[in-house]
Amino acid sequence: KNHKDYFMHGAETKRTTKQKSLPRPNFFDENKWTLSSPDAYPKCNSPIPEEDITYSLVFQGTEGRLQTLNHTCERWKGNMSLAVYTNKPEDTIIQYLVQDMKCDKEQLTVTCVPPFEELKGKDEFPYNYLRRVALDATVTSHIVYLDMDFVPSSNLEEMLYDPNLLEGFSKHNKVALVIPAFGMNMPNQCVPMAQAEQETCIQKNIEVPQIKEDVLADPFSINPFQVYGPESEAKGMKLGFPRGHAPTDYAKWLTHKTGEIYPLGCLSIGFEPYFVVQKCQHLPPPQDQFIVGYDKISWVRHMAISGYDFYAIAGDAFFIHLPHARARSEKRTKEATDDLFTSKTKLYNYVTKAFKSTSAMPLCGPEKLGVLVDEYIDVLNKYHNNTNIIFLTHKKAKKKARTKSSRWITMGKKR
Repeated sequence: KNHKDYFMHGAETKRTTKQKSLPRPNFFDENKWTLSSPDAYPKCNSPIPEEDITYSLVFQGTEGRLQTLNHTCERWKGNMSLAVYTNKPEDTIIQYLVQDMKCDKEQLTVTCVPPFEELKGKDEFPYNYLRRVALDATVTSHIVYLDMDFVPSSNLEEMLYDPNLLEGFSKHNKVALVIPAFGMNMPNQCVPMAQAEQETCIQKNIEVPQIKEDVLADPFSINPFQVYGPESEAKGMKLGFPRGHAPTDYAKWLTHKTGEIYPLGCLSIGFEPYFVVQKCQHLPPPQDQFIVGYDKISWVRHMAISGYDFYAIAGDAFFIHLPHARARSEKRTKEATDDLFTSKTKLYNYVTKAFKSTSAMPLCGPEKLGVLVDEYIDVLNKYHNNTNIIFLTHKKAKKKARTKSSRWITMGKKR
């Protein structure tokens, strides 16, 4: 059966634009963790018929991020569940997405969440609450989780309906399939502009990669390790926060056959991937309390400690993070930075007190993260025929000083 036959499946996916009843948020009570998904979620039966496997993109964000969805709607023709942080009604948002972003109304499930009074004027954002709302609204067997400013590769949807992948998802319900993520630099001409002008400039001046070769063509502009800006004079780039995505093992993504599934060897404390997973009662819910950092990280750690195995898919399957002006919640004040350290403590307390499972995947230490980054640089160098490209990466093994130390790596030789 052709995968396109699965995209819209009749009465099961009827859309509604009436005002939805939203779950009560739990932002500040750290003694009330929500440890299991609602009973309304399907039971985690295995196997499930392959013909019953369908996917929804699930994402959250502000109204300002909606303008990135023209790229997503062009590439993804299946179901999409959005939680939008706005006072506007669902009908208004859907009209904008259909008329301006060229989305198909039949693929959209939109839930609008009015801003919370207790969070107004603060550097805090209800990321996990919005994720939970978008997840609750899905009508498919599996969800493809990403943030609103990420765009799927052009044939990701088709790859997810590969018979081998369907067979795997049919037999296993505690598996998360990581879709490798890459970030794009902001176009140079947009950098000096004011925030409002930046967004328009970005939309006019970026070409979003469609296949693997597009991603690899310019490693200085597109990279998986959070690009902080090109080091133009050194013809290199700064790679930051490898804990976030290095466990995806990008060397295997590059060298393995397109569509091949490979297991992740370890996870990091800061691992925050985007993934495909079955929506059922085993799936832990995102925790509302993480409103200043560690929001996605806490969800992934919950899944790991609950016994989920993590795999990744190679080749033409990937997500691209579109550059954008920084949101208020990303501009940390001193108070918000202090709250971030509190959130880190909250994360440790959450995963250690709430769960006692010993089935969690092993953690990647600093040295292992460094190895994963270096292996990707080595295979990228070979892909570019050993050209003399320089990368600046952070040292991860030593923690003697607060200042960021670094080392230079020249692709093909070290100095």
